[in-house]
Amino acid sequence: MTRYQEHALIKEVLGNKYIYLSLKSYCASESVDSGTTSVVLVISQCKKDTTISGKGDGIVDATFSALRKELIPNCKSLADVKISSFKVKALTGTKKGISGTDSKVSIDLSVVNGYGKQVFFKEEGRSLIGVSIAVVVSCVEKFLNAELAFFVMKKALEDAYKRNRQDLIERYKIILSSVVKYTPYSI
Repeated sequence: MTRYQEHALIKEVLGNKYIYLSLKSYCASESVDSGTTSVVLVISQCKKDTTISGKGDGIVDATFSALRKELIPNCKSLADVKISSFKVKALTGTKKGISGTDSKVSIDLSVVNGYGKQVFFKEEGRSLIGVSIAVVVSCVEKFLNAELAFFVMKKALEDAYKRNRQDLIERYKIILSSVVKYTPYSI
């Protein structure tokens, strides 16, 4: 199953309970001497804006810290996520002006969860910092919703067993096997 199919499956399982996260605005400051970055993020969570803040060693760490601490402190799926790759590419073919300083950037983020499952994310835009934050937000959204989908499907599977619905049991096991790899849980 491709990551796009998995994403569609998670959205199907959660329906209107899917939690959409998007970056609305940010303010970042960094101490060059200490390397500490502070961020204030306005995150749209299902069309409701929430202001959160965090600190870390660079913009990516500060963003992860803010999201983990203030937005989703109980999401165990994010506890063991580690960045394995963070690649920035200038898309110079998108420049508007002669200098190219207005070109878009593309960021590929690869993370590994506690089970060693590698998951990829990609974002593009004209602001290096904005795209860096947005790709982290995409990552958090994926793991958060996968965890929620896991619990929905686990409850549905338990119900299918109680009702002796073999057709549902098999289908729910397949769905659970697709979402469990993003979580620290087992079937």
